[in-house]
Parts: sequence; structure tokens; C-alpha cells
Amino acid sequence: MLKRTCLALGLALATPAAAQDLSSRQMLCLSRAIYFEAKNQTFEGQFAVAWVVLSRTRHPDFPHTLCDVVHQRRGSVCQFSWVCTALRSARPRNDEAWHQAQQIARFAAAQPIDSRPQMLYFHGRRQPFRWRHLTEVAEIQDHIFYGDRR
Repeated sequence: MLKRTCLALGLALATPAAAQDLSSRQMLCLSRAIYFEAKNQTFEGQFAVAWVVLSRTRHPDFPHTLCDVVHQRRGSVCQFSWVCTALRSARPRNDEAWHQAQQIARFAAAQPIDSRPQMLYFHGRRQPFRWRHLTEVAEIQDHIFYGDRR
């Protein structure tokens, strides 16, 4: 379901989409999350990461802005691992991947919130665990995505 939706939506990247009323700072946070979490992924993998960040802003267990979601910590653990490393202040080095992350961020933010399946978590496929208290929503390339069981 999500995979087909992402592929169909990917065709629209050629035309600029008007993002929700988000500041450039908020869009920068979303773009950086896409870049540092999934720059080596295809459109659908990057879009799914964006979807997680956007979905969290609408969920009561998470902050309500993109930057707050991306930089959220639970104790000393960052929700997005790159935030707890030197990458937090690093400048994206791959210009083509950075440009694509920015396009995907704008496109994802322009989608109606109701069109997104609930995806709140993901981890790399190489991780030796599954989150049994969550519902697996999709496996896209190197990541497994989960939603809340509620």
C-alpha cells in the first residue's frame, strides 16, 4: 500500500509542491532528517522517513514541531541517532542528495495529513530486534517502519 503510494507520489517531484505553512527552519530540520537518515535510499525510503517525522507532530506522545521531533531525546537517547553525533551540526556534503532531501521534504510536507498511514518509528534492517509492542507498517529498503498499536 505505502510502497505504491510513494511511487505514484514520486512522479510529482518534478513539479514544485506548496508545503504546509512551515518556516524555513522547520523545513531545514525535516530535510536534515531525511538526508542523514536516508540519503542512500530511493525516493520511497526517504519519503517514508519524512512521513515518520511529520506523523509524529500530529501524535500526542511527541512534540508538535518538526525541529522538536527531530531533536527530541528520551533521557540521554536521541530519537534520531545522527542528532547525538557530530552530524548534528554537520553541513550536508553530497549536494545532489541534499537537494533531493529538500525536494522530498517540501513534497511530503504538502501532503494532506490524512493521506499518511500512521508511521511513528523505524529502525535499520540490520538491527537485531523487532518492536513487538508496535505494528509493523512497511519494510522499505534498509528500514522497517512501525505504527502504534492503539
